[in-house]
Amino acid sequence: SWFEGMAFFTACSACGCGDAEGDSSAAGDLPGVRLQGDAALGKAAPPKKCPVSGMHSDEGECPFARPKGKQKAKAPPKPPSPQEDVRETFEVKTDVLELRVDVQPETDGGVDFPWGADPSRQQVMTGEEAVGVFGKFVYEACEPRPKAAAAFNRMVAASEEVKVIVSHEDASATTRISARCNRHFVQIYRREANR
Repeated sequence: SWFEGMAFFTACSACGCGDAEGDSSAAGDLPGVRLQGDAALGKAAPPKKCPVSGMHSDEGECPFARPKGKQKAKAPPKPPSPQEDVRETFEVKTDVLELRVDVQPETDGGVDFPWGADPSRQQVMTGEEAVGVFGKFVYEACEPRPKAAAAFNRMVAASEEVKVIVSHEDASATTRISARCNRHFVQIYRREANR
């Protein structure tokens, strides 16, 4: 019958038809088409063939079929694993620039971080803000070692809070930045030659 020739339209939704207006394939009807003959009487329809995979409905579900019903909610992302300790020194010395960046975990000790001593020189920001603001100060030293620099960048960016102390001496063109972030201390020393 004509319907048997058209049955492939409801085999799966890979061809773009199917259950756009509800599940028309489950009801056995195409939109606007009435069942005729054996199908109208509730008798089993012959196996349907998918036009994409060539698979018959009696062989199982077509791998190209859209899932029926609501999509399962994606599992929430896993919390990040504890941050590994980063111990790095980035350094560059030229005729016009001396730059040193030391990164070490708080557990190593030996770092003077006088938070609260001079509130006019301190600032609190997020990790992403700190990367954006101070990245330009350390670029030349970090550029030759991209993998270590990427680990340093991720460690700072992942910080919820970065405490920063900045001091600048105009006479010697020297900038010192001390930061505490993600259980690490970062010390930046930058001196540019007078031009």
